[in-house]
Amino acid sequence: MNIEFKDQNFLKSNKFNTIEILLSLINDKDFDKDYYLSLLLSILNVGCEKYPTKSSMVKKTYDLYNAAVFLTRKNYFKAQLLSLSIQTINPKYVNDNNLLHECIDLAYNLLYKPLLNENKDGFDEKIFAEKKKRLIASIKSNYNAKNYYARIKLLENTKKEDEPKLVESLDVSLVEKISNKELYKFYLDYINNSKIIVTASGDIEKEEIEKELSNFNFKSKERTIPALFETKDYKIEKVNKVIEYQNISQAKLFMSFRSTINHNDDLNVPAFIFNTMFGGMFTSSLCENIREKQSLVYHISSSFDTYRKIMTITSGNEQSKSDYIIDEVLKELSNYQKGIIKDADILLERAKETLLNSIKETNDEAFGRIETIERSYLMDFRSEEEIIKRINDSTLEDIINASKTFTLDTIFILRGKENE
Repeated sequence: MNIEFKDQNFLKSNKFNTIEILLSLINDKDFDKDYYLSLLLSILNVGCEKYPTKSSMVKKTYDLYNAAVFLTRKNYFKAQLLSLSIQTINPKYVNDNNLLHECIDLAYNLLYKPLLNENKDGFDEKIFAEKKKRLIASIKSNYNAKNYYARIKLLENTKKEDEPKLVESLDVSLVEKISNKELYKFYLDYINNSKIIVTASGDIEKEEIEKELSNFNFKSKERTIPALFETKDYKIEKVNKVIEYQNISQAKLFMSFRSTINHNDDLNVPAFIFNTMFGGMFTSSLCENIREKQSLVYHISSSFDTYRKIMTITSGNEQSKSDYIIDEVLKELSNYQKGIIKDADILLERAKETLLNSIKETNDEAFGRIETIERSYLMDFRSEEEIIKRINDSTLEDIINASKTFTLDTIFILRGKENE
C-alpha cells in the first residue's frame, strides 16, 4: 500500500461508537479550470458501476447500518483536495467483521468505477448533462445572492496581477464550455497523479484499517504537496475602490485587508483573536460601535483567511452611508494599532472563549476532529493542545502587534442605481 497513513494521522478513541476514515487525494489547483472539481464531485457522488441508481446506493448504505460514504473537496492556496469520507458504526457493536471492508469497497467504487458513457470516454451522458445544468443554475442563483456576489467581486478586485486566483468566478460560460470528454480527462489525471494521505479515528487498531485499505488499489503518487498557504507579501501602493450599481435597495460594503502574518507565524493565533475582537463575534468592536452605537449598518462582521493572509469586512447599510462607514472601520483599526481598545480585557476574554468553544465544537463532531488532524499534519502545524495554549497565553500586546500587520487593500461597494 503506497498511500500515506502516518501514526500522527490516527487517533484511537472511544469517544464515538463510529469509525471515521478520510482519504484525501492532493493535487495542484488548476486556476484555469474553475468548477471542474465541483462538477466532477457532483457526478461521482451519484453512483457507480456496482450501484448505478439512487435506490441501489440507498439500499447499500442501509445494509451497512446507515454508513456515510461520500466525496467532498477542500481548497487551500495552490492545492486542492478530493476527499473520500467514510463513517461507519464500529463493527464490534453489530458483530459484522466484514463491515469495514464493505464500506471501503463502496468508497473505492465511487472513486474509481464511475458510471461512464457507451464509448467509455466520458461519464454517463444523462448524469453529466443534469449535473452541469444544476451547477449553472447554482452559479446564477449566487449572482442573485448579493452578499455572496459582493464577496466574489471584492476578491476578484483584490487579486494582484502576479497572484493566483482568490476565488472562482461567477461566469457561467466557464461551466458551459466544459465538455464530457474534457471532464473525464481531468478526472483521470486527478486520480492517477494525486498523493493520497489517510486520516482516521475510532476504537480500533490502526493496523486493522491499514489491512483493509491494502485490499484495494488506491493510486497514490509520490509527489511534493503543493503550497497550502501564502507566504508572499503583496505591496499595496494605492487602495482600490470599486463601485457597482444594481437594482437593490440595501448597499453592500465589502473591504479586504492584507496581513503579513502567514499560517505558521507566531502571531497567527493572535491574528485570529484580533479578528474575533475586531469583527468576528456579535459583541465585537465593529458591531458595538458601528452597528449598535451609531446604527450605521444592518449587519457587519469580519473574517480572516489564514491561507491567503486576507481579512474581509462585510456589511449591509443604507446607500448614502458607505463612505462614512469606511472611515469608521479604518478609525477602529487605527485605534487597535495604537492600543486604544474600549473594554479591551472583556473583549479579549470573549474572543478567547469564542475560539476555544469553536475548537470544542469541532472535536464534538467526529469528522471535524479528523479534518483538524489532517490539516495539522499537512501543514506541519501546531498541535491542537499548543493552539489552545497559545490562545490562553495571548496577551493584549500580542493582539495589538497582530493588528498592526493589517492594511486596507480593496473596497467594493454594491449599491442601487445612481438615479434612485
